[in-house]
Amino acid sequence: MKNKGKRIAAWIGIGLLLSLYLSSFLAAIFLPEYKDGLFMASLYSTIIIPIWLYIFIWFYKRTHTEESVSYKQYRKMKKELKQKLKENGGNLPEAENEQNAGQE
Repeated sequence: MKNKGKRIAAWIGIGLLLSLYLSSFLAAIFLPEYKDGLFMASLYSTIIIPIWLYIFIWFYKRTHTEESVSYKQYRKMKKELKQKLKENGGNLPEAENEQNAGQE
């Protein structure tokens, strides 16, 4: 389950590259005047698509660690903070006020 995102990204990349090669091949057969430009686009994409996928996977790993807060946890923290504010009449609890005063 942990590698599911990587597998999906890899299959998307494979699909993009294969469709690019297929379209370039078919265009070279049916539209020979564009074959040079399409070949260069295929060559360029052969390098760029894997780099973008690597960056995507790297970013995904950085943002989905055990330390990152899930949306469910975020909503729970937000609800608890709203409840504390409601209990204190819209003011932060005393301990948090003292910490904030020291920072100013």
